[in-house]
Amino acid sequence: KDLCGDGIVTCRFTHVYPDGPAPYYTIVASGDTADGDHRVKQWLAVKRLAMTAVMSNGGTSTHHHAVGKLHQGDYFSEVGVLFPNTLEAIKRSHDPKWILNPEVLLPIPQSKL
Repeated sequence: KDLCGDGIVTCRFTHVYPDGPAPYYTIVASGDTADGDHRVKQWLAVKRLAMTAVMSNGGTSTHHHAVGKLHQGDYFSEVGVLFPNTLEAIKRSHDPKWILNPEVLLPIPQSKL
């Protein structure tokens, strides 16, 4: 409410697993356009608050979907220290030109720029 005024939050379970459901949340708010359009800034702030709540309560940033740039920080807090090196080795073998998802999960090595 502090960021956008009134709004609603909905939740649905699309998948249920032995260790728990996969909730999908939708957040709808009108946004502030009184002194210019601040909706993107507001959306990013609401998204950050929502992801912080999910992650601090044992949730995941990804479920079974790919990770976009907006989820990078949360994702890397989940995967541990070995994952980036392992993924880089796989990409060097299977995607040597670093064409697939550039800079989404790994920065492009300087030698490829």
